[in-house]
Amino acid sequence: MNRNRVFPLRWLLPLSLFALGACTAPSPHVRVVFQVDDAGHCQMNGQALACDHAGAEASSHWLVAQIHAVLLPSPHAPQPAVQALDDSLRAAHVAHVQFGDPSTFKYDPHENGFHI
Repeated sequence: MNRNRVFPLRWLLPLSLFALGACTAPSPHVRVVFQVDDAGHCQMNGQALACDHAGAEASSHWLVAQIHAVLLPSPHAPQPAVQALDDSLRAAHVAHVQFGDPSTFKYDPHENGFHI
């Protein structure tokens, strides 16, 4: 008869340890803005740098668990420069890469959605 009462108590400790393990503090992160101008020059938070070394520069400059990169290429930025920047961020294992700034996104029904 007591067997039914003991069963839930037997699982109480493992379940509580699992719940405590799931409640961890978020890892620290930093938001870094990368820009590419019309000439293909890159900037990281306003400082000039080579597009193909941007990821390594960001990783060495900020010693946090996650870097959230925001890519803001100008409308006429050369595609190879933007691709070099994106590739360098991926090679540096940047946690989050966002193209464009959501505050500047506009919805245009004639263009079938959002555009920058």
